[in-house]
Amino acid sequence: MAKKKHKYEYLKEFHVNDKGDYEFAGRIYVHDDTQIPLRTVMTNLFLRTGIILAGLIIAGVLPAGGLMNAFYVILPFAVSIGIGGYLTMILLELARSRGSLRDYRYEKTVLRLEGVCKTLLITLIMSFIGEVIFLTAAKDRSRLAMDILQTLLIGACVPVCATLPSWLKKMQWKVSENKKNIFTK
Repeated sequence: MAKKKHKYEYLKEFHVNDKGDYEFAGRIYVHDDTQIPLRTVMTNLFLRTGIILAGLIIAGVLPAGGLMNAFYVILPFAVSIGIGGYLTMILLELARSRGSLRDYRYEKTVLRLEGVCKTLLITLIMSFIGEVIFLTAAKDRSRLAMDILQTLLIGACVPVCATLPSWLKKMQWKVSENKKNIFTK
């Protein structure tokens, strides 16, 4: 069985050199820009994530019945918004790195992206199915137009989210041989 990593395990990769500066001795991953530049991939990922979050926020503020009293719509919808926020945080961390990540950051960002996108897709599908069930089973038809609009907005987020993994595969990372990362005390 694999040994669990300690929370501060990555600090063992920093060593003090002769000048008293901290030097990073671990692996550094850099984005391979030979096929598609990181800027292009990140722009597309941010655009698609923004569309998803905008659709969810607009659907959330509509006065429709599905998000007012149906737990099978509310629960996956709330989880979708939380996962969308987490995806945005990971993408911001990647954008801040400018194509160069230390191994502990690589594990927390790049390696988690695909799982986060798949989880977001699953919760969006669950929320859409819940909305469809609510539309067919609801007895109160006074907000039917808003219910349909809310269902369409959540449904529109599903194919946009389904395109995220294809853009993630366009990011090519490789281990760098250049290890000039010195931080002064």
